[in-house]
Amino acid sequence: MAAGIEAAGWESIRKMAKEAKLMDGSLFSRLQAPESLFAAWQKVRSNGGAAGADGVTLEQFGASLEDNLRRLREELAAGTYAPLPARRVWIQEPDKKRPIDVWAVRDRVVETSAQQILMPLWEPHFAPGVYGYRPGRSALDAVGRVEKHL
Repeated sequence: MAAGIEAAGWESIRKMAKEAKLMDGSLFSRLQAPESLFAAWQKVRSNGGAAGADGVTLEQFGASLEDNLRRLREELAAGTYAPLPARRVWIQEPDKKRPIDVWAVRDRVVETSAQQILMPLWEPHFAPGVYGYRPGRSALDAVGRVEKHL
């Protein structure tokens, strides 16, 4: 989920998705399927993390899991789902502070569901030299590849 996308931006994204038949077709159905959301919840829970701007922790979300996943499915199906604002946290590094955004657990579940559905479709199309946001690849891997070619 991208920071800074306002409601009008989400409407634009929804329109593009509908035109690409992502919201009306099987991909969007798979995104909101109970088993997809549950698998995404399991991954989010195993990753850990803090509460987002809504203050809901992983434990609280899990305590009402069935209701929370049902609500997400309903919002996705109705086209009313929108991510909550992220909570900005500053972490201290040895020489500076840097910001990170902490998303609400509910939004991490939806994002993870989408990632688990889309990644297998897109991954085979990436060039071998692309390292950003890919499973099993890191910035250090990219640096190692560059060093190898020097």
